[in-house]
Amino acid sequence: MAGSRSRIRIARMIARLAGFLSLVLLMTFLWLRFSGMNDPFDSLEALEGQAAVDKQPNRSATDSGPVDTLAKPDAPHPLDPVLELARRELQAFNQEVVDYTATMIKRERIAGKLGEQNRMFLKIINRRSDASKQGVPLHVYLRFESPSSVRGREVIWVEGKNDGNLIAHEAGIFNLMSVTLPPEGTLAMMGNKYPITGIGMGNLFEKLIEKGERDRLLGDCEVAIHENERLGEQNVVMIEVKHEAKRSDFDFHIARIYVDTQRHLPVRYESYLWPEKPGDEPPLEEQYTYQDILLNVGLTEQDFDTKNPAYQFPN
Repeated sequence: MAGSRSRIRIARMIARLAGFLSLVLLMTFLWLRFSGMNDPFDSLEALEGQAAVDKQPNRSATDSGPVDTLAKPDAPHPLDPVLELARRELQAFNQEVVDYTATMIKRERIAGKLGEQNRMFLKIINRRSDASKQGVPLHVYLRFESPSSVRGREVIWVEGKNDGNLIAHEAGIFNLMSVTLPPEGTLAMMGNKYPITGIGMGNLFEKLIEKGERDRLLGDCEVAIHENERLGEQNVVMIEVKHEAKRSDFDFHIARIYVDTQRHLPVRYESYLWPEKPGDEPPLEEQYTYQDILLNVGLTEQDFDTKNPAYQFPN
């Protein structure tokens, strides 16, 4: 009898151990899937590459490093018209756009490697103060459409909710559970250059102004404003900013901003690095394009709720 009880206890211990190991394997698998990795060793190499970049010291001014002289803040600068346009368009955007839906296409270079193009449908309620002076936080919903490795993934993030975390799930047979992640954590940032907290056209305007004000103090650059340009079916103004000299305090060699001035929308931003050899094409660093934009569609809290029956978040 005692031997039988002992065998039962051992069997139960083995079952519990097997269950624990299965849970560990499942969480590891989900981690790899959610990070968008096809091969975990590829991402380890990418992380090691980024660490090597982070450890590199600043180079001298003659070797693409920072320079000691800064532009005088009050002196005229080629970026002044661009900053004026961006501030004016951002003000109009904030006043006129409450919410919107769009398709965003992005491509980013991370740890020196240009990633695949990502296409996603998004819903956004802009951050603002309403008529009663109550703050409306930024709301974001994303559904990935491509590449196939992430198609169907959904992500929701609402500023100030869920302890600041995003909620996401995989698609298809991998849609086993939702995960709650800090937006700037290692897992959420896998395959992303910027956190979800910086997504959206309003944030894009603000980032452009921030970069422009910083570059204005760093020295000379070439600026060209091309009116009556076309981007697909849209009439846009294309602004090109170029840093001829390669310096560590410049983020890009060439940046282009495409603005739909009728609707006060930044519909594309792209930047390029300096070519390795004279005559080579500048390599793409990052590109973000907004298409199929619908403004002020009346989004509600249900559009940012994991229990929305139109979504596929697991219960």
